[in-house]
Amino acid sequence: PLAQLPPCYQPATLLSLFTQPTSSYPAPVLCAVATMPQGKLLKTKAKKSAGSQKRKAVKAKKKSSKGWKTHAAKGRKAGSARVEAATTRAINAKNEAIVCGRAVSAGNTFFLNDIKERGREEMEKGQAERSKREMKGGSNKVTKRLKDQLKKLGKEV
Repeated sequence: PLAQLPPCYQPATLLSLFTQPTSSYPAPVLCAVATMPQGKLLKTKAKKSAGSQKRKAVKAKKKSSKGWKTHAAKGRKAGSARVEAATTRAINAKNEAIVCGRAVSAGNTFFLNDIKERGREEMEKGQAERSKREMKGGSNKVTKRLKDQLKKLGKEV
């Protein structure tokens, strides 16, 4: 049917009609608009299968990104890697507790309860440690200190 139409009704010329109307072309035929300029009907794209989508995801996962290429340790090194990871986690937890304690003792307001609790615990632990250190030599006791001063003056008590 498109071949029987005069050249003014061909799909390629119809596109130019809509952008630049002229008086030499009569009104366009509406059925010709349903086809693309190549003569094919408009249709939706075919849906990809689940298998192809899964393969695509696996391929993207395997593809390395920028930076160093790393791989998981195997065999003997795997055990030492686990120990190393556990040590790193313990150090990070301790550092986080210290930072929380300093932040809470500075008087900052926190809405996150886990940070608040860890900070309070760490602050109390630090206070207990300080008081234990001060009491260890007995220098904090008033009577002991006064006796030491009297001995220095030469008076026996």
